[in-house]
Amino acid sequence: MTENEKKLLEQIYEMDKDVRELASSVKELKGDVKEFRNGVTDFSNEMKGFYSEFRNNEKEIIGGLDAWKQKRN
Repeated sequence: MTENEKKLLEQIYEMDKDVRELASSVKELKGDVKEFRNGVTDFSNEMKGFYSEFRNNEKEIIGGLDAWKQKRN
């Protein structure tokens, strides 16, 4: 094997190593993205629950005010 062939094989080996490291990093990033998306979904669900509770409380308060106004009249 010539010196150039050895250098080429060494470069190929290094590139293979770099590609494997990159693939590992991508796999980690996919996990991080999935975790982030789950967090966003959880937050969205919490906000929907909060908004629903807020609207129910608002309706209850408005209903109470309407009843109070009718009693005053």
